[in-house]
Amino acid sequence: MASIMKDVCGNSLTCSSPEALKLYNQALGHFVSTRSIFLKPLQRAIELESGFTMARCLMGTIMCDPFVRDSATNAEYLDILNHAYPNALDREKRHIEAFKAQIEGNVPKSSELYDQITIKYPRDLQAVRLAFGDYLTIGDFEKMRNMMSRAVIHCPKDFVLYPYVLSLYAFSLEETNERQYAEELCRESLTLQPVNPWASHTMAHVIEEVYKAEKGVDHLISTRQHWSSCLLSHHITWHLTLFYFDLNQTDKILKEFDQVMAPNMKPGNMFQLLDASSLLWRLNVMGIDPGESRWKLVTEAFQVQVGNPSHSWLETHLMMSLCYGKVTADTARLALANQVIQSMEVYSKESTSSDCSVADLLGVPVCNALLAYGQEKYDEVLSLMLPLRYDFIKFGGSWAQRQVFELTIIMAAIKANDLSQALALIIELKSKKPNSKVLQRLYNKISSKVAAKN
Repeated sequence: MASIMKDVCGNSLTCSSPEALKLYNQALGHFVSTRSIFLKPLQRAIELESGFTMARCLMGTIMCDPFVRDSATNAEYLDILNHAYPNALDREKRHIEAFKAQIEGNVPKSSELYDQITIKYPRDLQAVRLAFGDYLTIGDFEKMRNMMSRAVIHCPKDFVLYPYVLSLYAFSLEETNERQYAEELCRESLTLQPVNPWASHTMAHVIEEVYKAEKGVDHLISTRQHWSSCLLSHHITWHLTLFYFDLNQTDKILKEFDQVMAPNMKPGNMFQLLDASSLLWRLNVMGIDPGESRWKLVTEAFQVQVGNPSHSWLETHLMMSLCYGKVTADTARLALANQVIQSMEVYSKESTSSDCSVADLLGVPVCNALLAYGQEKYDEVLSLMLPLRYDFIKFGGSWAQRQVFELTIIMAAIKANDLSQALALIIELKSKKPNSKVLQRLYNKISSKVAAKN
């Protein structure tokens, strides 16, 4: 019979094995800090105690993430958790309910359930971290910020996980345009714990928006030893390439791609494929050819997703990997791109996921726009994407990630010779990134052309 024990945060849970609890606490620490892989100790904890409710809830929730999705595991875990529910503690029951919402694909509901857990059990860092991930998935950054503001207050400053909680709060501040405060908290967090992936990551966000790209390169290169082996290393490398992109240093971009990103181009590595596709697409719209071999690495690994949509954000990046260059010249890629659009149209109407409405509003038209870009139908790109640009936040993802769509619209307007529209969009984006060199170059070029025409 399970006993009542305490986790590393001081929350009561049912567990009869001290060793299983130790492994769960280790996994929870890794999950919150993003420093290293947490699934192995979590799986071992479950092996030691098959009815470990909190461990099962965490593992099950990760497995039903749309970017990870493992329906067989979901079914197994749901059956076990339903059996455990009647005798579970109140907090555990709430986690089971949130897990059920995740399985149903209802991320807004699961985020609200996790948020409610953090109100009643403010030191439940499993709920905090899962709510944080949900809010990032649906782009609800105001709620993320509010939830993280409470989490930081309730987390003792001498607690080992405090620097990581602080870094998550800093990210929520950055995404709600409180950049100065976000930077202050990043610096505090990194002072407390230099090996702090989310703090290094959030600082990259702040620098991209506020400072010059050279400062971003200096920051990430000088701290690379602290983040190069963490779970976010691939994504932080992506941020480094964005600074190189701003500096027009294509050789350094491709070096990072080849050395860090390319080895991770494998089916199922969805987060890594998203970053790679987004990076190469940025080069593509700027007229820079990264080489067919690099595109092929991404496209071939991504093809497992064709005809099997699970999230609109994912599908748009899949389309980028298919629509580069002149897609009409490649009948195989063109056929796959059309297949993605057809499957997205069905998904947007028939899926029970909360992403269904996002697919209808954004996913389908943006996929069509990306295909139009690859077909050099730039007026069509504008007609499809311009009306949606204030809704891109509903895709989820960070502002830095969503900028790829703004850049696509700008370059489509330039190629469509709608220079006034292009200039307006450049000015808008430049006002949010005043020190961006790539935007300054575009502004200088297009503003002079608009002035000459007038």
